[in-house]
Amino acid sequence: MSMKKGEQTRQRLVAAAAGLFQEKGYAATGLSDITRAGEVPKGSVYFHFPGGKEDIAVAAVEQGRDQILEGLRMVADSAGTLTARLDAILDHFAEMLAASGYAKGCPIGALAGELSPVSSKVQGACAGAYSAWQETLQGILAPDGSREMQARQGAELFLSAVEGALLLARTYQDRGPLDRLKGTLVPVIVNLMEGERS
Repeated sequence: MSMKKGEQTRQRLVAAAAGLFQEKGYAATGLSDITRAGEVPKGSVYFHFPGGKEDIAVAAVEQGRDQILEGLRMVADSAGTLTARLDAILDHFAEMLAASGYAKGCPIGALAGELSPVSSKVQGACAGAYSAWQETLQGILAPDGSREMQARQGAELFLSAVEGALLLARTYQDRGPLDRLKGTLVPVIVNLMEGERS
């Protein structure tokens, strides 16, 4: 029973930290902010995260990684054309952003930009998350494993464009930048994957 309660406390801390890091950034978020938002005693932080805020940031990155992977895998398992699946991914990101009132973009983007140069732990976690997303996107682009180089290029291009579009959409408070990728980026990637084979 105590293990279950302890895991719930840990999850509350991570969820609270992840939301605050997305909205305010790492430096502007204190441990007291996290414990207040998670409604847990301050002493719980070091019990679950001996490395303090940096360890919480790594756990928040891992949570964000899994959250996005779940959405990508749902799309990967769905039927439809490649265009429809890529459009569905863009809709998924746009809906998540709008649901947060445009307060939260990529679940790890802020931490990656703020901490990668100064924390090898967080940098490693962010690199792992982006790699996992890119690998899953490659599987969506080429489910049979064919055209590996094109799938790798297409996945990286798609991920880079989505990251930029999320930043613009959050700044403009408008999902338009993500929606417009359907008419600009998606046809390029589809052509890359389904165009004439040499």
